[in-house]
Amino acid sequence: MTKPTASGSDGTSALDASPVPRMIRRHRGIHAMPAEALIADQTPTDTWQWWEARRLRYNLGLAVAGVLAGGLTGLVIWSFRNDPSPVEVPWPAILIHGLLYLGFMAAANACYLIGAFSEKLLTPRDTDAYRRRMWRLGFGFSMALPFAYPAWVLFVMMMLSRL
Repeated sequence: MTKPTASGSDGTSALDASPVPRMIRRHRGIHAMPAEALIADQTPTDTWQWWEARRLRYNLGLAVAGVLAGGLTGLVIWSFRNDPSPVEVPWPAILIHGLLYLGFMAAANACYLIGAFSEKLLTPRDTDAYRRRMWRLGFGFSMALPFAYPAWVLFVMMMLSRL
């Protein structure tokens, strides 16, 4: 790194006389940046904005996963029926399952905040890589979780069919 030329009579540069003790100079010595800014280069506002900018995509994914899991649950239940006639699902059952899924989505959105909180707690060196990795991990887990219900229904139906 190139050091700026001396500007004082004692041979020190203006940057050397800086009141900030821990500075890292950029390649031309024009700008100075605190070392902490390179490690955690995002402010809390930037962190929150990054995570919030992806929340709509997350919620749309949850909605699609919920619809698919609900359809799969219906298919599992229908496949274990002995009566070949068309299935009539009472509207209260649909309403109750829909409200339960909205509760699940609210809980999933609360868990979504774990990404932003963990970033602030752990202060990773490469925040962009950390964010992408945590977002993909959380998104994948959240999209798989609704399918636990049809799997549970399948398990219960298989156990009941053995009786």
